[in-house]
Amino acid sequence: MVAGHDRNEVGLLVFPSPAGTAKIAGFEPGTPLPEIVASNKVREALRRGLAAYNAENPGSSTRIGRALLLKEPPNIDANEITDKGYINQRAVLERRAGLVDTLYSDDAEVLTIA
Repeated sequence: MVAGHDRNEVGLLVFPSPAGTAKIAGFEPGTPLPEIVASNKVREALRRGLAAYNAENPGSSTRIGRALLLKEPPNIDANEITDKGYINQRAVLERRAGLVDTLYSDDAEVLTIA
């Protein structure tokens, strides 16, 4: 438990598509990722999409309770991306352990999904 939140609740660290989220936010391509992920339009689009997913997947092991949009893309030099182009979950979780703590906190950047 961190800050009163159950770590058994499914949470997501989200690597957003810079081009796709810039379009949702109405920003020009090349807008810095931290500015994009702070956009209420992007945050609400993700919240709506995850709420729709939850409506179809209500079980406690599949329902997503919270998400955190990451301001930095996966880093190949930190082994966060495999040779085949997949996310190396272990490397991401080790490198971004502080963000996992944030994910299960009351931080304002964390999206909670109804």
